[in-house]
Amino acid sequence: MDGTELLPGEVINLRLERVGVFYGSTCGMEPQGGHGSLLVTNYQMSFNFGGKKPINVPHLTVTKVTKRDRVTDKRSEDWDGGQGGANPLTHKMGMVHLERRDTTPMTIIIFAASTLTDAVNDELYPNPTRQCSKLFECLMSYVFPRSLTKVFAFSYRQVFDADTDGWRVYNPDEEFSRQGVTSSSGSGWRVSHVNHEYTACDSYPRKVAVPAGIRDWEIKKALEFRANGRFPIMVWKNPRGDAAICRSAQPLPGLFRMRNKEDERLVSLIRAANPGPAPLYIIDARPHTNAQANTVFRAAGYERGSYENCEILFLGIENIHAVRKSYLRLRELCSNPVEDDERWLPNVSDTYWLQHISKLLQGGKRIAELVAMERASVLIHCSDGWDRTPQISSLAQIMLDPYYRTLRGFEVLVEKEWCSLGHKFSLRYAHGGSGDKQEAAPVLAQWADCIWQMIRQFPTAFEVSPELLLELIEVAHVCKFGTFLFNSECERRRAGVHKRTVSFWSHVNANVARFRNPHYQKHAGLIFPETSVRRLCVWESLFFKDCSSLPPPQDVCPSVSSEEELKAQRKKTEDLEAKVALLQRELVRAQVSQEQPHRPQSGTGKAEEEEEGSERNRGGGGGSKRGSER
Repeated sequence: MDGTELLPGEVINLRLERVGVFYGSTCGMEPQGGHGSLLVTNYQMSFNFGGKKPINVPHLTVTKVTKRDRVTDKRSEDWDGGQGGANPLTHKMGMVHLERRDTTPMTIIIFAASTLTDAVNDELYPNPTRQCSKLFECLMSYVFPRSLTKVFAFSYRQVFDADTDGWRVYNPDEEFSRQGVTSSSGSGWRVSHVNHEYTACDSYPRKVAVPAGIRDWEIKKALEFRANGRFPIMVWKNPRGDAAICRSAQPLPGLFRMRNKEDERLVSLIRAANPGPAPLYIIDARPHTNAQANTVFRAAGYERGSYENCEILFLGIENIHAVRKSYLRLRELCSNPVEDDERWLPNVSDTYWLQHISKLLQGGKRIAELVAMERASVLIHCSDGWDRTPQISSLAQIMLDPYYRTLRGFEVLVEKEWCSLGHKFSLRYAHGGSGDKQEAAPVLAQWADCIWQMIRQFPTAFEVSPELLLELIEVAHVCKFGTFLFNSECERRRAGVHKRTVSFWSHVNANVARFRNPHYQKHAGLIFPETSVRRLCVWESLFFKDCSSLPPPQDVCPSVSSEEELKAQRKKTEDLEAKVALLQRELVRAQVSQEQPHRPQSGTGKAEEEEEGSERNRGGGGGSKRGSER
């Protein structure tokens, strides 16, 4: 691809020569770019500037495409002077402007000397106006596809080994078994097939864990009392205890405080599945005022006094609209000129992003403390149960269960909490311009930021590296893999995603050395992070990744570039640990020797002791004399 290697399944559609491409401004710098060639494939745009490293822009990172040309916009001040004698290499004839989700605009300029070739039909477009129109139409078809089955994930043909197949990462039966939920375990839980054909709740998986005492027909009655039919289910149980974490959507009591006996029975059985004395804590992620407002505007609300032996806690986490606004403000702040350094910290505080991160960490920590310290079960929900609920539920599980801090466990956690339980990826990340822009929000990026904050505090407790978190955020937008397409497991199965696309986890498992934290040390205990805003930092790799005026951060620890280096580093660590253990044993021997100096420590001493004993046997006088000499 003229300096850019094509991905398997990637094909060139358009080839433009002698065009101008400018992008910026970032961090106060003038727009970057220059003159060169542009290649448009079914996945991305690639800009080549005379031997420099190509700039690749995946289509689905673009949020808006507009065009202008000299014929239809003659009065624009952006066009250069009169037609006569104009240099065809710099004489502007058309522009295609791109707005990207990272707030970095880009402009493609068509000159009089530009050429465009349709690589699919082998057709040349010499007319600049036609070139501008053809480029615009092609980009629109990729940026805003008619169907999600038209995105690049369905063309990507990378082949991975069977042992790295990401579609096999998460098996609900294996995960239930790991937590002690089996038909013969007597754990108080069972696996229900009430949603086998997604008829009970189309945003839930086919297999769900529910209290053993509830019957499927009761579940069908209970789900009528929950928003979008998302009835309470168990998502994690302590493998060595009875405390459990459950999820649902908000109940629907409405202004008249309606009740549903099946829903109350289901919640009661969740409490009864844990024989401990603690109540069932109902964790409402919303502010209390928001939950009360929903009783009026959505005929919904929260659990009140009809749920026995339950306590409700409100976490005060703001909705997606507040999070989106905060995220955009922080991105804008990080892209502004660095002239106002004195007000940097107040400006960061004004975006309220770190406060949102703090709230999520507080919520996850509170749940983990209830489960670990009080041995209580919890039921988590927000409004619909697919944004704030997976955030705090998965954060709590990471704090409680060291398995989820490993690479494999992290993959299972994302598949379970985010993919199978119906986080609306396509809606939240506006895949192909689908849905209302007001419904788009950086929910996954916010959650990944929380994990990054924990990795900062516990740098050896996570096998997951920050690079994996950044890759996760990126692929959720660009639709290169099928893992994060559509809004539910039901939609993905109907589109044949598992058979027609590649899993993101296949890519991760095939590049373990790249995504594994080289400083990871297995830690079987709990972790409780500091949640105060003063202990949190702006994630530089996320918010400054497009800021070309700042020098790249220097790694505190040496990077690991290959599997061989990683093995060598592990061997060195093991050798150092062995030396430390040897020195500790020698230190203990030395301390014992100082406390008991009369005890012989060598074979010579033992021989002398035997010689002394023989002299005592020959006569008491000799023994007394030797004793007096001592």
